[in-house]
Amino acid sequence: MLTKSRVVLLAWMSIVLAPSAVAQSAQDQAEIRSAYARAALGAKYKVVDTMLSLRAPGFETLAQDGSRVNAGGDRARCAALFRTATRVRLVFDVKSFETKKNGITCSARHVFEVETVNPITAKLEASQIESLVEDYWIKTPVGWKIWRSQVKQQRVLSLHKFKPDPDMPVW
Repeated sequence: MLTKSRVVLLAWMSIVLAPSAVAQSAQDQAEIRSAYARAALGAKYKVVDTMLSLRAPGFETLAQDGSRVNAGGDRARCAALFRTATRVRLVFDVKSFETKKNGITCSARHVFEVETVNPITAKLEASQIESLVEDYWIKTPVGWKIWRSQVKQQRVLSLHKFKPDPDMPVW
């Protein structure tokens, strides 16, 4: 049975502890945004390990239909792509954070753009993959890492000339 003194104690505890939870959440969000920024710099400078450093051991990608995408060869595929790329751009636009029991879910827009020289025509070609995803982050001994990335929507564009569009429409 809740007595008046217990109700007062519970109210006092919720007031005292709430700012700590909010501060922790803001710190976690800042760490996650920092991990996204590091990955974007890794892509810009074509450093595969840095670009993929936000992934937790056992990382998995789920396609729009919920099926698992084999991410096992991503490191080798990115390395091969980076050898031929003249320019790489990776943008992460976090839309929201939601704290879960064992982690944080980020709704985000990922844009991956790559420019290469066509070996036959010697002309620049660019491709862009834009994805709306839910990234599920877990706290590890070395910081926040993405454990699972669920693709909600995705589109792939092939462009003749690379023109980054900061005002690209968001679904």
